[in-house]
Amino acid sequence: MRDPFALLPPADIVNMQLPSDGKPQKSPTSKRVYVVVGVLTAVVIFLSAGLIILQRQLSASADQPANYVVDLKIDNLPSAIKTGDKISPTLSIVNQGAKDLAQINVLVCGNGVDLSDTINLAQNFKENESGFLRPLTPSEKDQFGFECSSGFYYFVGTLGAKQMKSQQIKANVVGSTSTKNEIQSKAYLVADKNVSCGFLGLKQCDQKGQGVQIGFGATQVPVGEQKTIRLLKGYNLLSIPRIFTAGAAKELLNSFRDHKAYLYDPTTAGYIDLNASDNASRIKPGVGFWVMDSLGGDYPLPSTSVETDKNNPFTIDLQIGWNQIGNPYQARVIFSADKILVQELSEDSSATGTTNNLKTSTDNGALSSFYVLSYDSSSSNGNPVSTYKTLAYNDIIVQNAGIFVENRSGKKLRLVFPGKDAIAPGDLLSQDEKTRIEQWIVNNGLNQYGDSQGTVYSGGTPLFDEAIGVRIDRYDYILQKNPNRPWNS
Repeated sequence: MRDPFALLPPADIVNMQLPSDGKPQKSPTSKRVYVVVGVLTAVVIFLSAGLIILQRQLSASADQPANYVVDLKIDNLPSAIKTGDKISPTLSIVNQGAKDLAQINVLVCGNGVDLSDTINLAQNFKENESGFLRPLTPSEKDQFGFECSSGFYYFVGTLGAKQMKSQQIKANVVGSTSTKNEIQSKAYLVADKNVSCGFLGLKQCDQKGQGVQIGFGATQVPVGEQKTIRLLKGYNLLSIPRIFTAGAAKELLNSFRDHKAYLYDPTTAGYIDLNASDNASRIKPGVGFWVMDSLGGDYPLPSTSVETDKNNPFTIDLQIGWNQIGNPYQARVIFSADKILVQELSEDSSATGTTNNLKTSTDNGALSSFYVLSYDSSSSNGNPVSTYKTLAYNDIIVQNAGIFVENRSGKKLRLVFPGKDAIAPGDLLSQDEKTRIEQWIVNNGLNQYGDSQGTVYSGGTPLFDEAIGVRIDRYDYILQKNPNRPWNS
């Protein structure tokens, strides 16, 4: 099996990674003892120093971050906005507290709204100069709870008690792949000498992040109901969980720049040109297909399409051999070993009653591993390198992801996705609850992950497990750590 763009099939590229000498690394027992003794000694010294610092901090007069309140608002939005419009709203930052604040910065991010032109409004400002603007870094984008397509960092500087500063925003409305178009903003106190960060009273709370979050704002950009699909430059293995009319599917294919879209057919082990004849009707929820785009970009989805309901189960039939399928929901799906089920089908495609979970079906050889396409946008020539990645259990399948899997059972099979039970928890949050989470973070002086200020994470973030290479969403992490949802109390 080979795709029309000559990428290697999964079986050709899956390799086990071993140490350079091919042998597991072991440490002598004596060395372990020395290491343990050394670590324990360091811990004792560290805690002793920490208690001294803590005692000094408790005796000092120190205001907590929760006493600092910064109000963030976006005004001057037009009453009627459509995809393609250029708008110029205003971001206002107001210090609602009774104390002057120094070293304030704001992160602003848009979903379905391209904010990159804003940077051009402050070309003559230098870093650490009030009014300085620059694009957000990837780690800064991670601090937002949606697909942060573009945004900017704004250094506000000193903000006196009750003082307001404003920043004009230049935005292009491109439409959203999620439920709402919006602009979010977060204010941070970088390094105020009166702010205690962490249980040891450490001051430099901005070394591993932006500082103490002291304000949050979310503004909806009222853009009709039109959604978009984003294509990267090069190969795209995608799925669109929306129901199209034949005409609407053809309209979508015609909008793609290069008119190269193909679907793998397991019955013939060949590829179907979706632009030919009436093949556009094959684009359905749960179906994966290839699209080649020479530049990449956002394409509007036909307004007549309807997305699948993520609260309800969804089934995908698998033919014998390789199948090109996709995420059936407009949400991130947890690749669950036990919640995703596999049913055997008879020749007429009716269920026989034999049902296993995903892990059992993979372990007994009925199914191969599942593969998605992995993109590396850091490629030096600007063309993302695409390779196949094996899905591990509890991995997240992103929205619009296409998937390859081989049915090795010799029978027709049916995958059953359970709906909300397999949806990433952050994608089940309402916008109102997300706002309550952000306010809870501000009111309690927590970091952006809902943990105490000064919390140290392996790798610098709790959102990436280096041991297994799995990355999670910020809201997923906050919900896992706080199952009782204290922000709703």
